[in-house]
Amino acid sequence: MRKSIGFRAVQIIGLVLLFFIILFPFYWIAVSSFKPTAELLSGDASLIPKTFTLDHYKYVLFETNYAKTMLNSLIVAGVSTLIGVVLALITAFSFSDFVYRGKAVAEWALWLASMFPGVLLMIPTYILMAKYKLINSLWSLIIIYITLYVPFGVFTMKNFFVSIPKAMREAAYIDGASKMQVLFKIIVPISVPGIVTVSAWMFILSWSEYLFGLILINDPAKKTVVVSIADWMAQYDLNWGALTAGSVLIVLPIIILFAFLGRGFIKGLTSGAVKG
Repeated sequence: MRKSIGFRAVQIIGLVLLFFIILFPFYWIAVSSFKPTAELLSGDASLIPKTFTLDHYKYVLFETNYAKTMLNSLIVAGVSTLIGVVLALITAFSFSDFVYRGKAVAEWALWLASMFPGVLLMIPTYILMAKYKLINSLWSLIIIYITLYVPFGVFTMKNFFVSIPKAMREAAYIDGASKMQVLFKIIVPISVPGIVTVSAWMFILSWSEYLFGLILINDPAKKTVVVSIADWMAQYDLNWGALTAGSVLIVLPIIILFAFLGRGFIKGLTSGAVKG
């Protein structure tokens, strides 16, 4: 009994330490964003600001192009996620429900393509986008993000689809349902957890991606927010207040996303049950 209590205590302490290590940097950035510049540069490592200020947020939102670049990121991440999820749904449905020549080869090709690091694709991607005059276009980022992230979505959704009893789909086909009706009226409602997971994953990666955003977009008005905030880091001057405030604003959409999709995930786990 004592060993059990001791082991439980060690687990709790370990979780608290892990929680602290992971969240403390985010807390420090958030707290620093509310400190006046003089306090930030004073070297005072107080965990709570002595004086709260919103000057850094006012500067970021109203004196820079940050709001515009955040809108660019929302457009790129939103469109990439929407198109990517639809493509992943249709492809996963094809892989899980139909038998046709070359399906195994297509699955292996998609799997192998997803294993290539994005860094290896930077030069050919730039050449291809330049050839089709897509440099400085948000569509260049949307296309590359869909290409990079759809394979994960396909195989994740396929795992959900194959777990659905075939009797449900066969009954729908007998009743005259088309393939698309079976997909969107039967499979999709049951696979909500997988769709939510893939959607959140695609959005976060598209929102936070840096390298392709850096090489494909040169126009300051079309840059994504992650690339734009890096421009504030000059060689001899660094606005720590603006940097911390901008970092908080970058994370904010992700927090809002999980606030909504978290409930959808739990709801998806309890809905779509097979009725006898």
